[in-house]
Amino acid sequence: MFAIGSFASIFTLHTGQRSSFIRPSAREVLNPAASPRDQSERENESRMTPMEISRQPAPRFVLRHAPRRTVAFVAIDLAWALMFGLHAVLPPTGPPWSDALGCLLGAALAYFAMVVAVQAVRGNPVLEASDAGIAINSPWGRMFVRWSETSEFSAGRYRWLQIRLREGARPVCSPWTRMLNASLWARRTIVVPAFTTAENPAEIARRLTVLRSHHVANEPTNVERDDERTCPV
Repeated sequence: MFAIGSFASIFTLHTGQRSSFIRPSAREVLNPAASPRDQSERENESRMTPMEISRQPAPRFVLRHAPRRTVAFVAIDLAWALMFGLHAVLPPTGPPWSDALGCLLGAALAYFAMVVAVQAVRGNPVLEASDAGIAINSPWGRMFVRWSETSEFSAGRYRWLQIRLREGARPVCSPWTRMLNASLWARRTIVVPAFTTAENPAEIARRLTVLRSHHVANEPTNVERDDERTCPV
């Protein structure tokens, strides 16, 4: 993750412009090209109270790879991987462990780029929010987080989306996937790379916060769940 973060700022400078990143589907899909009507709806959402938000129908949120940003990201990522690989095969100029570390970083960056490229070609979303929770297609593995296990969404360094978890939260994923997606700067926080998405992490976090307010407000309590199991219909 240190190597990925090291070139994120360069990638942001080369691909600072916004581009469309949502392809139409049967589901409700987020459209980053905001019309005047969309802007007014966003302003109304920001003025809503949690009670008003909970009464609104919950849309599905599908975040996909933007084609131009994906191509730029993969190209820059592979260039960095090649640089680390060449540094390892050239005559050594430092301690032996530096060459081994360079090979490891180069392989990790190349793997990251290839997985992102395959996901973009196959149309796999970066993130998809549903009534049950948030499904994340990370290059290191798939992860699912329930709404009740999240506490905050925010923009991290460079173009990372941060999802802060509640105490004792257990995302549905392998331990390896959770370890590689854990934030290096915050406890109980997982990060989602948003290098290839058109919308910035701050806007993504805002939309997820609105969705969380709706789902958490409408989520049945434990007592209500017990009543549903015991009371005949």
